Amino acid sequence: MLSPSFIRKVAGKIDRLDHETLREFVRSLAEERDFFQIIFDSMNEGVLITDQAGLVQYSNTTACMLLGKRPESMDGRPVLDCIDSIDFYNLVQNAVYANERIRNREVSLYIPSDRILNVNIHPLRRSGSIQGHVIIFMDITREKKEQQRLRQAESMSALSSLTAGVAHEIKNPLGAIDIHLQLLQQVLEDGRSERLERDGRRYLSILRDEVARLNTIVVDFLSAVRPIRLKPELVVPADLVNGLAEFVGPALDEAGIALEIRSTPGLPKILADTGLLRQALLNLVKNAQEATKPGGRITISVRREDEMVAIAVEDTGSGIEKDRLGAIFEPYHTSKEFGTGLGLTIVWRIVREHGGEIHVDSLHGEGSCFTVLLPAGKRPPGLLTAPEASGLSTERDGDLRGPS
Repeated sequence: MLSPSFIRKVAGKIDRLDHETLREFVRSLAEERDFFQIIFDSMNEGVLITDQAGLVQYSNTTACMLLGKRPESMDGRPVLDCIDSIDFYNLVQNAVYANERIRNREVSLYIPSDRILNVNIHPLRRSGSIQGHVIIFMDITREKKEQQRLRQAESMSALSSLTAGVAHEIKNPLGAIDIHLQLLQQVLEDGRSERLERDGRRYLSILRDEVARLNTIVVDFLSAVRPIRLKPELVVPADLVNGLAEFVGPALDEAGIALEIRSTPGLPKILADTGLLRQALLNLVKNAQEATKPGGRITISVRREDEMVAIAVEDTGSGIEKDRLGAIFEPYHTSKEFGTGLGLTIVWRIVREHGGEIHVDSLHGEGSCFTVLLPAGKRPPGLLTAPEASGLSTERDGDLRGPS
């Protein structure tokens, strides 16, 4: 293999080379080019190289296959003319013409076929100036579909647990209703007005409370098992957090709990369903409020963590026992006297549908911190295809319940 220093040395003496030496040198260069062409064409990643003006100077076989183009149709053409996907187009435009560095961004490709691509775009620098860009992209559709299949399997497993849980939960209110109906019947058969006035009203009040409790159990169950229908839009994380703070601020003031907001400037937008994500964060804040005594503090912060945006809800409340931490997102797991134990399960589902993660750090007696991690500007994995094709409606089917 010819070294760069050798090539530069030969180039400096090219006028003094004899015909045979020059021909051998050119032949070696051609062999090396063919060798590197074989390497690039063997890659699973698509590779496009542009010059300073954004014209395609090189494309490997995988790039041509993924874009549905022939090499001769791309060589020397503006790179944007070679891309039919609007998501990919916008990403390349920002990188090549606005010099934005792109790392591990996911885009959807619909032509020549539906695919999800992972894209990296790096500038080619020489002597301090940008001479062009290298665009590297990989088809990750199979991995995304496998992730979706695993989420569906998790949902089916959770559904079995939820069904068993709701059957157990409704026994107590149904039993109470049956007992108090019998007592009310005795009051009616007794016929004494003073007893009807005294006991009848009390039994009716208990019956109404138990019916309301049954309704809560059923609504929370439906919220936990019903498919989440995302209506994503680009959201400014700081705006979401500030709006949430305005909503919960008065209640926290009344409870004697201080609220602090921390936001890192210049954060990227996130692609999210504003209503559902706001509901998930509201559940976390309400849980924090219930765990925090007057004089305590709740802190909502938003920051960047690598390619993710982190939104954290931290309190100075009672904390969670270490042996309970591993089960807090499981259905019907609650330490509260009242509540169905589905609040955090619903939060977990909303975050997962957005392609995110949720983590909790807690010390019993000192407080807890729930951190939601969301991909910056990426399409949620639940939307691998158009909403109609994936069975996801753009309509919201009922509101999710609060924390429990």
